Amino acid sequence: MKKIFIICATLLFSLSLSSCSNTTAENGAATTSVSYEDLAKNYDVKADDINAYNELDSKFTALGVAEDVLPSVLEITVNFTFSYRQTNFFGQQQKVTDTATSQATGFVINNDGYVLTNAHVVSLEDYETQYYGFTYDSIDIELNYANSLTKFSASIIDKDTSLDLCVLKIDDSISDLEHVVMLNLSGQDSDLSDDEQVQLYYGEPAVAIGNANGYGTSVTEGVVSAPIRNFSNSDGSITEAIQTDTAINPGNSGGPLCNAFGAVIGINSFKIVDTTTENLGYAIPTNIIFDYLSNVKDTDSNGKEIVISYYVTNVRNFSSTDVIKVN
Repeated sequence: MKKIFIICATLLFSLSLSSCSNTTAENGAATTSVSYEDLAKNYDVKADDINAYNELDSKFTALGVAEDVLPSVLEITVNFTFSYRQTNFFGQQQKVTDTATSQATGFVINNDGYVLTNAHVVSLEDYETQYYGFTYDSIDIELNYANSLTKFSASIIDKDTSLDLCVLKIDDSISDLEHVVMLNLSGQDSDLSDDEQVQLYYGEPAVAIGNANGYGTSVTEGVVSAPIRNFSNSDGSITEAIQTDTAINPGNSGGPLCNAFGAVIGINSFKIVDTTTENLGYAIPTNIIFDYLSNVKDTDSNGKEIVISYYVTNVRNFSSTDVIKVN
């Protein structure tokens, strides 16, 4: 399946008018209250989640998420040097060397300096198929924080092109490194009971952070247009993705898509682009990310295996006591 890779924006949770009832306050003013019974019946929204969103001041959703998540987001610049074979005027094969640059986003998943991004950020997939005898001579990865000119290097630990996921490791030691917390989405094939599952809702707020068009880190806001969409790929595999209506631009690839409380729900990956389509952006959900990370290993300088840890929560409006470290 051909995908166009993207940046993401955030979203705003709006409750259907049919799920609200009007009441009258003591001063006679009309107020609106949410009927959980209607929401539960029509949309399977859990009471705890309704209460959490009722207490949320939607005017400051993006501001709060940015404050919590920005310290863990990194701008990525990848400089490629590559070679391929080309037939010259005399019919002879000759080696051609060229360069290319990719700009995108990543986010820190633990204090040890591991960063999650998209696999397509650190590869030239179109070039690989377009040029005969294509090889990478070098892949140099530079990272920096928003509004910072200080750059530091990173190395590729693992990448899965079928999932479009990649783990990087910051080469230098950085003190007080901050990491994201990811919402523990259950996934469509979960065997958990309905009460145990953590699912997204249609229309719930989402916030995306990323290096849009390579201009620097930006924050956008929108909604979860659809919790799950499935795409059939040419190799027979299925891509599971969150659909969002956010403004998507090249450069936000690999950036976090967050819920209204600052938990990462997915990684921005691709969009549908044609002359009749607008606002169809997609993020790889965290249940897919967790399956991927569970199989990624690194080694230290002595060859000892390192299990890459990350942090999750089962609670939308989580606090520090709700965060679990997964080893």
